[in-house]
Amino acid sequence: MTELVQNGSLCPVQEEVKSMDLSRTRTARLQSTGKTLYLITPHARNFPIDDQADYIGIDSGVYRIMEAGLPVLRALGDFDSLEEGETIPEESILYPVRKDYSDSELAMKLAMEFDSIHPYESIILWGGISGRLDHTYANLRLISYRFNKIILEDEMQKAWILNEGVHEIPSNADHISFFSIGESTISLENFQYPLDHHFLSESSVLTLSNHFLNERAGIVTIDSGRLLCIQSRFT
Repeated sequence: MTELVQNGSLCPVQEEVKSMDLSRTRTARLQSTGKTLYLITPHARNFPIDDQADYIGIDSGVYRIMEAGLPVLRALGDFDSLEEGETIPEESILYPVRKDYSDSELAMKLAMEFDSIHPYESIILWGGISGRLDHTYANLRLISYRFNKIILEDEMQKAWILNEGVHEIPSNADHISFFSIGESTISLENFQYPLDHHFLSESSVLTLSNHFLNERAGIVTIDSGRLLCIQSRFT
């Protein structure tokens, strides 16, 4: 049965998950160490097919999951992007179009609730940087300030958060950029434009469009602060 959230504000995620027969889900999650959770948007194309992963459909993104022959862990949204002939699946969380949260934000909150039951290795919002610029910007803000574990990805781009510490980044993209969240001090090794304990303000774009020197991984050391890292495969 489709579950309708009656008002435009967000009900506590715990209450929504409680309505999902979490006893079965909790048992399943405790047995799924190392799995990936994909949040599939209506813009998602060519997303990874992994029979060991879990999939949440955002709005009509649930049909992209079903078209791939994959089971749907949950579907949610206002479903205003359904195409002709598509209907709201059973067992969906249905929100009104007029509300205080985006569908992707609601999906991120639900994903983190599942993650709190038993942690996923990674949570990927696929297609969240493939559509409207305002939605892309909103999703970048959400992972920067609230949902640091969630990765934004599509066929051509990937965005994620780097916290303090040393990070090895595989050289599998044409361009890589770093944007400071607040103030930070960083070093970059094995990049075309290296840095050594360099201070970055939040407004700085100095670290835009860097490149790997060779096939070796790039090393990013964050002495303080956090970075939004964006890789792209555009030449």
